[in-house]
Amino acid sequence: MIDSEFVVKGLRKSIYDHEPLRLTLSRQLDLPEIESVTVDREAVDARRRSSVVYVYNLRFRVSHASARLQRLLAEGEVLLHQPKTLSEPERRLSLPERPVIIGFGPAGMFAGLALARLGYRPVIYDRGEPIEDRVRTVGELWREGKLDPDSNLQFGEGGAGTFSDGKLTAGKRDPLNESILRILVEAGAPKQILFQGKPHIGSDRLRPVVQSLRRQIEGMGGEVHFGHTFSDLQLDHSTVKGIVTNSKSVSSPCVILAMGHSARDTVEMLHRRGVGMDTKPFAVGVRIEHPAWFVNQAQYGQQAAAVLPAADYRLTHRHGELGVYTFCMCPGGRVVCASSEPGQLVTNGMSLFARGEEYSNSAIVVSINPADHGFHSPLEAIAFQRRFEELAFTAGGGGFCAPAQRARDFMRQEPSSTLPPATYEPGLTPADLNTILPASIVPALRAGLAAFDRKLGGFVDKGVLIGFESRTSSPVRILRNENFESVTTPGLYLLGEGAGYAGGIMTCALDAIRFVRLVQPWQA
Repeated sequence: MIDSEFVVKGLRKSIYDHEPLRLTLSRQLDLPEIESVTVDREAVDARRRSSVVYVYNLRFRVSHASARLQRLLAEGEVLLHQPKTLSEPERRLSLPERPVIIGFGPAGMFAGLALARLGYRPVIYDRGEPIEDRVRTVGELWREGKLDPDSNLQFGEGGAGTFSDGKLTAGKRDPLNESILRILVEAGAPKQILFQGKPHIGSDRLRPVVQSLRRQIEGMGGEVHFGHTFSDLQLDHSTVKGIVTNSKSVSSPCVILAMGHSARDTVEMLHRRGVGMDTKPFAVGVRIEHPAWFVNQAQYGQQAAAVLPAADYRLTHRHGELGVYTFCMCPGGRVVCASSEPGQLVTNGMSLFARGEEYSNSAIVVSINPADHGFHSPLEAIAFQRRFEELAFTAGGGGFCAPAQRARDFMRQEPSSTLPPATYEPGLTPADLNTILPASIVPALRAGLAAFDRKLGGFVDKGVLIGFESRTSSPVRILRNENFESVTTPGLYLLGEGAGYAGGIMTCALDAIRFVRLVQPWQA
């Protein structure tokens, strides 16, 4: 038993208490024999402002098995650690030696890495640039309003997550989730993501991680090619034979599509090619930005806010049949231009690892049910998004300036004559968002803001709304079977957010890993 690890769940520790965790645990359990402690989970409990605490799940080892430890085990206060292990993968798919992957966001990246580890040498094509070039190109968009439709916040190495908060949101911590987090840590991500309740990497720390994963793929014989826009699918009686990019044709009976949610031209091409797809629910809305100090104090209270990291929030409201919710909250970050098409304005949020900037922001979006809007085709849903992105671009005055309005003026249906300082580049233009957003969501958005203000007093008065937030997820689901293969197009495998099966870094990576766990190792 001495070699075993033991578990304590829910240990509470004041945020002002700097005693080492080993000593705290030893004192609380009256176990002086504790030798080492490992943090499995750390979260902040701020439900009682008078006593904000850290809550830990801990593993520990002891120098000897005392009678006191035996009693704690018998009473259930201490548990014997039983590691969860991954189930054996079901290897039922055989792929050709050099599968082609479209897209080098989280789904394409993890699919490429997992396939390379099985002995395949995947060939990956992405329409955007490698990170070092992409950062300069995106900087030109933000500073000067110059858009590259093929390399921007949506397209390029790492996908949209490269310019984000790097949140690693997953439904639960299971062995598959843990394996992905460990891959990221081994590639250079901060070790805290292994135990944080709400792990994030930050855009600055994520970029070298992505480059490390690319080098791993290349070191195992894979290839990653940038500047190649997927323009056509080569078919023979609906069966995949290869792809066409803007500069070459590639023969392959296996194409793995991990294109991301903004590759609308790809969806249009696949629709023309008869690839089965359907609409699915999505959401649109705005970004709301507040001074970070306001969010911190609203969540933690003034005293605790001075010592804790930047606070986040997650708010939801139901307005009739419509859901209103915050999404992709970025503490201590900035609102950024996420446009990928000329003449269309899209916003997103981004934070660095430190989350140390003066403002915090979040999307506030309203659900869109395709049936309610009479969408009979996925292309109609995309046209809906585009229409309001174009309205936002025009209202911003061009040059990718964004229309904005004080939240309190939006609630009063009055244009804002002035705007507070904000992070968005290239700049904001005062506008009445009531006349720009889809009429179907405006009452729900107002009701949601009022509800959120009741939960966080000052949420409306201190907030500025920046439009248009339309890329929370794809409005399209490209239909696949239990093998992740298109139901209409053999040889086409569908992964991640662009295909309609994930949303965010972790779920896209999980989708890719689950697919590769069906694949047999390569045998020459």
